[in-house]
Amino acid sequence: MAGVKPVGIFSVDPAIQTCPPWAQFAVLASWCDFAEAVRMSREMGVWWVLGIFSYAPDEPLAGVLPALIARIDAAGLRPYLVGVCYHEEWYGRFKGGEFDTLTTEPGMHLTEAGQWKGAELIHQWVGQQHAAIKAALPGVPIAWIDGYVNDDRAHGAWWYQPVPDHVDVLALEGYVPAGGTWAANVEPFLRHAVATRREPIVLIVQGFHAPGDALWGDGPTEDGLTGTARWMAHPRVVSAWIFDWHSRPGMRGLDVLVMQPRLLAAVGV
Repeated sequence: MAGVKPVGIFSVDPAIQTCPPWAQFAVLASWCDFAEAVRMSREMGVWWVLGIFSYAPDEPLAGVLPALIARIDAAGLRPYLVGVCYHEEWYGRFKGGEFDTLTTEPGMHLTEAGQWKGAELIHQWVGQQHAAIKAALPGVPIAWIDGYVNDDRAHGAWWYQPVPDHVDVLALEGYVPAGGTWAANVEPFLRHAVATRREPIVLIVQGFHAPGDALWGDGPTEDGLTGTARWMAHPRVVSAWIFDWHSRPGMRGLDVLVMQPRLLAAVGV
């Protein structure tokens, strides 16, 4: 049942985020005050998913993790970590042209051949960084955040998004874009993940509205919330992670959304 599954929030802010009373866990960006996070854990019972977001995507983590781990241990944060993620949406960002420094071939994402090469490069690179995280934070599950996963090359280069090594949890975005439907834009990808992967799934729920945005100007929709509620009951879905809790320029977060009660009901709050 949805009501017994943990619900968390995901807001990447300059400072540590506040947590509503119903949130059992939240993302903790690597630039945040870890001592404050420990205080919140002790006083409010909040658990944290460490978001390793402070470093450039082409910077090897082996060189920077010792300092990060020292901060974690100095604050006493390690017992309150329930997960860790290393950036997010790697394949989608590559297709948008963000990772030219990582690929060393500007414009690689614009050709089919380049898309194949880029996907393989990201798969290998992120797997290597995940191995470094595993060694530094043994026992802390690694979450892979993306819109969908697909290890099958038969679907073509654009749709090829293989899961890197050392991933323990799939955090998949259940967002319905403007003009779309859950049945067309979310359901097939969740079903594919269930059919082809074994990891537990955390459903990332759209808790934001971006007025006038071509993709996110409509949501959250009733159709999307109905799909969310149904998938929260799926045995492979272990929790919900609501993005975005906080409003920010150009985006209205769950803190002000009229549909907040309906969305919280959909995830079992």
